[in-house]
Amino acid sequence: MGLRSVKFLGKGEPFENSRLIEFLRFLRSVDIIPLVFTKGTIFGNDKLAKKYNSHYGINNGTQLIAELKRLDVSILLGFNSFDPAIQDKMVGKIGYTKERNIALLRLIEAGFNQNNLTRLGIINTPINSDNCDEAFFIYKWARERNMYPISTTSMVSGCGAKTWKTKNPDIEKVIDLYVKIYKFNLERGIQTLEQITKDGISAYAGSCPCNQVACGMYVTLNGTILRCPGDDVTIFGNIFEKNMEDIWLNSENFQRAGTFNCGCPPKVGTSIPFFFFDEVMERIKKLIF
Repeated sequence: MGLRSVKFLGKGEPFENSRLIEFLRFLRSVDIIPLVFTKGTIFGNDKLAKKYNSHYGINNGTQLIAELKRLDVSILLGFNSFDPAIQDKMVGKIGYTKERNIALLRLIEAGFNQNNLTRLGIINTPINSDNCDEAFFIYKWARERNMYPISTTSMVSGCGAKTWKTKNPDIEKVIDLYVKIYKFNLERGIQTLEQITKDGISAYAGSCPCNQVACGMYVTLNGTILRCPGDDVTIFGNIFEKNMEDIWLNSENFQRAGTFNCGCPPKVGTSIPFFFFDEVMERIKKLIF
């Protein structure tokens, strides 16, 4: 089917699965690139790293990271705030920020951000009323250290389905944030106005537009195939009931093949207003002209 990469994400911490390394080794053997979304707790806590990986001869977070580098894994590390009080609250674990910071330092020491393209992403999602004021500084801080920043408003699936209306920042603040980020990109030569105009505004502020709904699907643990991780309503089928290739070829995502900027179908009209992308583009052009 042409599979080139796999992203691991969803509820829970993937590195708490004691067979994850086994699967990552398999992916490496068939030349499929793995990208893992993680909070980093297992990297920053040697006791937990050993608990889940000692059967591989891995006994601490540094050794775990070294194995991931050998397997060409890219890491997308959760990073919502510089402030431990805010960060711990958003994750729901007291002391989490310390483990995250240790994890980040170890990833940097292992050289995950030395490549071009970088293999270390910083995921600032969701941007909400608690961390919106920091979001630009997190983006800038990550870019200056060759860590790829991904910043956007709340998903409307999972826990986000219940909280986005109350936790989403005032939309004017979100527009201002996106404009600041694109202005920074223009000033630093990360993008040109021509590129932004051609590609369109991304659902991920200042980063590559989301194309997931044009080149793949989201397969959950129970075999249900969804449009994307941000949508737990649009179901394409189940791998235990129907051939995956048939599901893919008959999906709306397959019909989008070749589309570069897909916006964000689940969020547009919910946590991202319909007018949002046009408004951000207009304000960017006013800055230039």
